[in-house]
Amino acid sequence: MAEQPQNPGKLLLVSQDAACAEFLGKALGDICCIRFVEGVGKALAAVSSDPPDLILVDLAADKCQALRRALDDNAELKKPPLVLLTSSASEEIQGLDIGVLDCLPKEMTAELLRHRIAHLLEWKRMADHAWQLETRADKRIEQLESLIEMVTHDLKSPVVAIHGFVRMLRKRCDNMPPDLKRDEILKHLTVASRSLQNFLSDLSQLLAADKIELEMEEVCLTEAIEEVVRLQLQSLEEKRIEVNLDFEDYRPAVRADRRRIMQVLDNLIINAMSHMGEPPSPRIEVRLRDGRHCVITSVADNGVGIPPEYHDKVFKRFFRVPGTCAKTGTGLGLSIAKKIIETHSGRIWLESDCGRGATFSFSLPKFLADESERQVDFGSGLQEGRTGIVSGTETATRHARKLSG
Repeated sequence: MAEQPQNPGKLLLVSQDAACAEFLGKALGDICCIRFVEGVGKALAAVSSDPPDLILVDLAADKCQALRRALDDNAELKKPPLVLLTSSASEEIQGLDIGVLDCLPKEMTAELLRHRIAHLLEWKRMADHAWQLETRADKRIEQLESLIEMVTHDLKSPVVAIHGFVRMLRKRCDNMPPDLKRDEILKHLTVASRSLQNFLSDLSQLLAADKIELEMEEVCLTEAIEEVVRLQLQSLEEKRIEVNLDFEDYRPAVRADRRRIMQVLDNLIINAMSHMGEPPSPRIEVRLRDGRHCVITSVADNGVGIPPEYHDKVFKRFFRVPGTCAKTGTGLGLSIAKKIIETHSGRIWLESDCGRGATFSFSLPKFLADESERQVDFGSGLQEGRTGIVSGTETATRHARKLSG
C-alpha cells in the first residue's frame, strides 16, 4: 500500500455522480484532500479559488476536452493535470488524444486506486520541485549574465588603455639599446593584453548571441566570403597561408543577417589559422555547395586535424582541444558561430581526423522570394550537403589581386 504523504495533495473531482464522490472520499480521504464539484463552470471557479494538484474528471470525453480548453484559454489560471475516469478502452483512447495525464478505469479496486493517485500526486510534487529549481536557475543565470556584462563593460576601456601604453613603450624602446629581458617582458605584456582584449570581445559577442535579434535580408554568400577573406588577407599572408575559394561562378543567395554570417565566417577562418599547426604548405579552402533546400558553406584546412572524440565538444563554451597548437584563443569563437547558425534555422558541424585537417561546415536556408515555398527543415544540410562540390578554385595570390583590384 502506498505510504501516506507528509503533505497531503489536493484533488478536485469533477463529476455529476454523488456516489462516485462518496467512493473516492472513502478510498482517498487519508492521502489527499478532495473537493467535489459538478460541471465545467464550477470546476473553473474551484481552480481559480484554490488550485488543486490534480483534477480527476468523471465526465464524458467531450466534456473533459471542454474543460481542458477552458483551462488553456484562461491565461491567469494554473493548469493542473487532468486525470480521466474511463469505463471503456475507447474512452481511454479519447482521453489520451485530449492530452490528459492519465486514464483510470472506473472498475479498479480502492487499493489500486490509492496506489495510482498516490503516485500521480508524487509525480506532481516532483514536477513542481523541478520547475522551481529551473526557475531559480534561470534567475541565477540572468544575474550572472548581468554581472558578466557589467564586468566586461568596465574592463574593456582599461584593458584597451593598457594595450595602447604597452605598444607605446615598445615603440620608444625601438630607439634604445637592446635589452633582452626588457624586450621579452614587453613582448609578453603585449600578448597578454591582446589576449585579454580578445577574451572580453568574445565574451561580449557570446552574450549578444544569446540575445540575438536578426536583421534578415537577401545575402550573397560569395560576396560575404570575399569580404571576410579581404579583411584577413594581412594575417593570412603573414602566416604564408594559401587561400582557395571553391565557388567561382556559383553565387547563391541565402536569407540571413549579413553581419552575423560574416561573423561566423570570420570566426571559422581565424579558428583555422590558429589551430592548423605548421603544415609544410598551409592552406585554407572555402567551399560552397548547393543543397536541395539550403546552401552549405565549408571552411577547410590541411592542418593537424581534431580527434573524433572532440567533435561535439569543440562547440561548447571555453572548450579547447587538449594539446592544441594555438597559443591564444578563448574557446568561444565556435560556440558563438553555433549559436548564430542555429538561430538562422541552420546546422553547423565538423568533419576531421588527426593529421588530415579539419572542415567546419554550416547550412543556411536559400533565399526564396515567396516565403510560402519554405516548407522544409533547413537544418538538414548535414545530410544533403556531402556531394556536389561546385568547381572553380583561386589561389591566394590571384584572390588578393582580384580583391585589391
